[in-house]
Amino acid sequence: MGGIKRQVIGVIGVPGAWTNQVGKALVRAGVLVLWPDQSLHIEGDRYLYDSNCENPEVNRMHNQVFKSCRETRYSGGVPRFFDMPFPGPEQFLAKFPADKNIGIVDNALCLMWDIWGDHLTDIVIAESDLDGTTTFLRRWIDGNMTTEECVKIFDLYTSQIHKINYNFSNVHFLDVESLRSNQEIDTAINSILLATDGYHD
Repeated sequence: MGGIKRQVIGVIGVPGAWTNQVGKALVRAGVLVLWPDQSLHIEGDRYLYDSNCENPEVNRMHNQVFKSCRETRYSGGVPRFFDMPFPGPEQFLAKFPADKNIGIVDNALCLMWDIWGDHLTDIVIAESDLDGTTTFLRRWIDGNMTTEECVKIFDLYTSQIHKINYNFSNVHFLDVESLRSNQEIDTAINSILLATDGYHD
Protein backbone atom coordinates (compact mmCIF):
# COMPACT_ATOMS: atom_id res chain seq x y z
CA MET A 1 0.00 0.00 0.00
CA GLY A 2 1.19 3.53 -0.77
CA GLY A 3 1.08 6.69 1.27
CA ILE A 4 -2.05 7.91 2.97
CA LYS A 5 -4.24 10.10 0.80
CA ARG A 6 -6.00 13.15 2.13
CA GLN A 7 -9.73 13.07 2.63
CA VAL A 8 -11.95 15.36 0.59
CA ILE A 9 -15.22 15.38 2.51
CA GLY A 10 -18.43 16.61 0.93
CA VAL A 11 -21.17 17.84 3.25
CA ILE A 12 -24.70 17.74 1.85
CA GLY A 13 -28.32 17.89 2.94
CA VAL A 14 -31.69 19.18 1.88
CA PRO A 15 -32.18 22.97 2.04
CA GLY A 16 -32.46 23.90 5.69
CA ALA A 17 -30.27 21.05 6.93
CA TRP A 18 -27.56 22.19 9.33
CA THR A 19 -24.64 21.55 7.00
CA ASN A 20 -23.00 24.64 8.49
CA GLN A 21 -22.72 22.88 11.85
CA VAL A 22 -21.01 19.93 10.19
CA GLY A 23 -18.65 22.29 8.39
CA LYS A 24 -17.74 24.06 11.62
CA ALA A 25 -17.05 20.69 13.26
CA LEU A 26 -14.76 19.79 10.37
CA VAL A 27 -12.87 23.05 10.87
CA ARG A 28 -12.56 22.37 14.61
CA ALA A 29 -11.06 18.98 13.70
CA GLY A 30 -8.42 20.60 11.49
CA VAL A 31 -10.12 20.07 8.13
CA LEU A 32 -9.69 22.99 5.73
CA VAL A 33 -12.74 24.63 4.18
CA LEU A 34 -10.75 27.65 3.01
CA TRP A 35 -7.30 27.29 1.46
CA PRO A 36 -4.44 28.94 3.38
CA ASP A 37 -4.55 32.75 3.20
CA GLN A 38 -7.70 32.70 1.07
CA SER A 39 -9.11 36.20 0.78
CA LEU A 40 -12.73 36.89 1.67
CA HIS A 41 -12.69 40.46 0.42
CA ILE A 42 -15.56 40.15 -2.09
CA GLU A 43 -18.87 41.34 -0.66
CA GLY A 44 -20.79 38.45 0.84
CA ASP A 45 -17.83 36.07 1.06
CA ARG A 46 -17.20 36.58 4.78
CA TYR A 47 -20.88 36.08 5.59
CA LEU A 48 -21.06 32.93 3.46
CA TYR A 49 -18.14 31.40 5.33
CA ASP A 50 -19.00 32.62 8.83
CA SER A 51 -22.70 31.69 8.62
CA ASN A 52 -22.74 28.67 6.30
CA CYS A 53 -19.13 27.46 6.58
CA GLU A 54 -19.04 27.40 2.77
CA ASN A 55 -16.13 28.32 0.56
CA PRO A 56 -17.29 31.22 -1.65
CA GLU A 57 -15.35 29.84 -4.63
CA VAL A 58 -17.36 26.62 -4.49
CA ASN A 59 -20.52 28.69 -4.32
CA ARG A 60 -19.47 30.68 -7.40
CA MET A 61 -18.52 27.51 -9.27
CA HIS A 62 -21.94 26.01 -8.63
CA ASN A 63 -23.76 29.22 -9.50
CA GLN A 64 -21.89 29.31 -12.82
CA VAL A 65 -23.25 25.86 -13.66
CA PHE A 66 -26.77 26.75 -12.57
CA LYS A 67 -26.72 29.91 -14.69
CA SER A 68 -25.47 28.08 -17.78
CA CYS A 69 -28.38 25.63 -17.46
CA ARG A 70 -30.96 28.28 -16.60
CA GLU A 71 -31.53 26.64 -13.26
CA THR A 72 -31.10 27.79 -9.67
CA ARG A 73 -30.57 25.96 -6.41
CA TYR A 74 -34.30 26.16 -5.83
CA SER A 75 -35.81 25.82 -9.30
CA GLY A 76 -36.51 22.13 -8.77
CA GLY A 77 -34.23 20.83 -11.53
CA VAL A 78 -30.83 19.18 -11.79
CA PRO A 79 -28.33 20.95 -14.10
CA ARG A 80 -27.88 19.02 -17.35
CA PHE A 81 -25.63 19.33 -20.40
CA PHE A 82 -23.17 21.91 -19.14
CA ASP A 83 -19.49 22.55 -19.74
CA MET A 84 -17.15 21.81 -16.88
CA PRO A 85 -16.69 25.07 -14.97
CA PHE A 86 -13.26 26.68 -14.97
CA PRO A 87 -11.78 26.99 -12.50
CA GLY A 88 -13.31 23.69 -11.48
CA PRO A 89 -12.78 21.10 -8.74
CA GLU A 90 -9.24 20.18 -9.84
CA GLN A 91 -8.06 23.79 -9.82
CA PHE A 92 -9.87 24.41 -6.53
CA LEU A 93 -8.37 21.41 -4.75
CA ALA A 94 -4.89 22.27 -6.05
CA LYS A 95 -4.93 25.40 -3.86
CA PHE A 96 -4.86 23.29 -0.70
CA PRO A 97 -1.81 21.60 0.86
CA ALA A 98 -1.53 18.01 -0.32
CA ASP A 99 -1.32 16.71 3.26
CA LYS A 100 -4.44 18.46 4.59
CA ASN A 101 -7.99 17.13 4.61
CA ILE A 102 -10.54 19.32 2.82
CA GLY A 103 -14.23 19.97 3.47
CA ILE A 104 -16.64 20.94 0.67
CA VAL A 105 -19.80 22.28 2.31
CA ASP A 106 -22.80 23.12 0.14
CA ASN A 107 -26.32 21.65 0.06
CA ALA A 108 -26.25 21.98 -3.72
CA LEU A 109 -23.27 19.63 -3.92
CA CYS A 110 -25.76 16.80 -4.37
CA LEU A 111 -26.98 18.51 -7.55
CA MET A 112 -23.38 18.86 -8.75
CA TRP A 113 -22.35 15.24 -8.43
CA ASP A 114 -21.20 15.08 -12.06
CA ILE A 115 -18.39 17.53 -11.35
CA TRP A 116 -17.47 16.49 -7.79
CA GLY A 117 -18.11 12.76 -7.55
CA ASP A 118 -14.65 11.68 -8.72
CA HIS A 119 -12.90 14.06 -6.32
CA LEU A 120 -14.59 13.18 -3.02
CA THR A 121 -13.51 10.47 -0.63
CA ASP A 122 -16.34 10.82 1.89
CA ILE A 123 -19.83 12.26 2.10
CA VAL A 124 -21.47 13.50 5.30
CA ILE A 125 -25.24 13.86 5.10
CA ALA A 126 -26.85 16.31 7.52
CA GLU A 127 -30.35 14.98 7.96
CA SER A 128 -33.47 17.13 8.08
CA ASP A 129 -37.14 16.91 7.10
CA LEU A 130 -39.72 18.64 4.94
CA ASP A 131 -40.71 21.03 7.73
CA GLY A 132 -37.10 22.17 8.05
CA THR A 133 -36.84 22.75 4.30
CA THR A 134 -40.15 24.60 4.13
CA THR A 135 -39.22 26.86 7.03
CA PHE A 136 -35.85 27.64 5.46
CA LEU A 137 -37.23 28.35 1.99
CA ARG A 138 -39.97 30.65 3.22
CA ARG A 139 -37.71 32.51 5.62
CA TRP A 140 -34.63 32.97 3.44
CA ILE A 141 -35.60 32.39 -0.20
CA ASP A 142 -39.22 33.36 -0.89
CA GLY A 143 -41.82 34.06 1.76
CA ASN A 144 -44.58 33.30 -0.75
CA MET A 145 -43.28 29.88 -1.77
CA THR A 146 -46.15 27.40 -1.93
CA THR A 147 -46.25 24.05 -0.20
CA GLU A 148 -46.09 22.34 -3.59
CA GLU A 149 -42.94 24.26 -4.52
CA CYS A 150 -41.31 23.40 -1.19
CA VAL A 151 -42.18 19.71 -1.61
CA LYS A 152 -40.75 19.69 -5.16
CA ILE A 153 -37.43 21.11 -3.97
CA PHE A 154 -37.28 18.80 -0.95
CA ASP A 155 -38.04 15.75 -3.09
CA LEU A 156 -35.37 16.69 -5.65
CA TYR A 157 -32.62 17.03 -3.06
CA THR A 158 -33.78 13.90 -1.25
CA SER A 159 -33.73 11.91 -4.50
CA GLN A 160 -30.22 13.08 -5.34
CA ILE A 161 -28.99 12.28 -1.83
CA HIS A 162 -30.48 8.78 -2.05
CA LYS A 163 -28.69 8.21 -5.35
CA ILE A 164 -25.38 9.26 -3.82
CA ASN A 165 -25.95 7.07 -0.78
CA TYR A 166 -26.69 4.09 -3.04
CA ASN A 167 -23.71 4.56 -5.35
CA PHE A 168 -21.02 5.93 -3.06
CA SER A 169 -19.21 3.76 -0.53
CA ASN A 170 -18.16 6.20 2.20
CA VAL A 171 -21.35 7.90 3.36
CA HIS A 172 -21.88 9.06 6.93
CA PHE A 173 -25.14 10.33 8.43
CA LEU A 174 -25.73 12.85 11.19
CA ASP A 175 -29.31 12.96 12.46
CA VAL A 176 -31.11 16.07 13.63
CA GLU A 177 -30.55 15.37 17.32
CA SER A 178 -26.81 14.91 16.82
CA LEU A 179 -26.66 18.20 14.93
CA ARG A 180 -27.98 20.02 17.99
CA SER A 181 -24.91 19.07 20.02
CA ASN A 182 -21.39 20.24 19.17
CA GLN A 183 -20.01 17.41 21.27
CA GLU A 184 -21.91 14.76 19.31
CA ILE A 185 -20.98 16.31 15.97
CA ASP A 186 -17.32 16.54 16.98
CA THR A 187 -17.30 12.91 18.09
CA ALA A 188 -18.85 11.81 14.80
CA ILE A 189 -16.44 13.87 12.69
CA ASN A 190 -13.42 12.62 14.62
CA SER A 191 -14.54 9.03 14.08
CA ILE A 192 -14.86 9.68 10.34
CA LEU A 193 -11.36 11.13 10.22
CA LEU A 194 -9.84 8.39 12.35
CA ALA A 195 -11.65 5.51 10.63
CA THR A 196 -9.89 5.90 7.31
CA ASP A 197 -6.45 4.81 6.18
CA GLY A 198 -6.75 7.04 3.16
CA TYR A 199 -7.94 4.35 0.79
CA HIS A 200 -11.52 4.21 -0.45
CA ASP A 201 -13.05 1.50 -2.54
